[in-house]
Amino acid sequence: MLAGLLGTGEDIADRTKLDLGIAALHARKFTVARYFLEGLSRTAKSPKVKAGAFNGIGIMQLLGGNYQDSTLSFKKALSLYSGYHPSALNLGMLQAKFGDFANAKRTLSGVPNTWLVESVRLVIERHLGNSSYAASLCNKLLSAKPSHKPTKVNCALLELEENKNFRKARRLLQDAVKIQGGGEQWDDTIYKLLEDIDNAEFNKQLQANK
Repeated sequence: MLAGLLGTGEDIADRTKLDLGIAALHARKFTVARYFLEGLSRTAKSPKVKAGAFNGIGIMQLLGGNYQDSTLSFKKALSLYSGYHPSALNLGMLQAKFGDFANAKRTLSGVPNTWLVESVRLVIERHLGNSSYAASLCNKLLSAKPSHKPTKVNCALLELEENKNFRKARRLLQDAVKIQGGGEQWDDTIYKLLEDIDNAEFNKQLQANK
């Protein structure tokens, strides 16, 4: 969730400090990153640089598992510079992660479309029940990245929960489990969903035979 942080037209000294702070953040040198970013959050002249500093602070808090404070930092960045898309993306992703889908949709409404943004929108629209739009996003996202495991799982969930298309859901899940990476939690989810499909199809057959 390290959305881009840099802009143009800001004070050169502050921009240099922001660049240094972000470089340290990417290198996981958090003491150095905190020195530059927290300083800029107090003294930067440009609202955009100040927003970048708060965004970086929010990422550090997020990496430390401090979701509440990271949310506040992303919101602070947006209050300073409402068009700061990296913070909007990070906040929207956090809101979606914790089930606040309506607010996540509003947060992302002004963020330009990228593959990552639309992958978050897929999750949001699926949970909000907008199955037609979510299905169009599935087609678009998987056409661009057919081997992206989380997207295949989310598209399988759409077919399973909204469309009751067990066959298509199973195919997506069977494809997903063959894809390397993504972490054990995704494979655990896939196997659980495949088991749920087996049970649903078995119960459906029982009902049909009565």
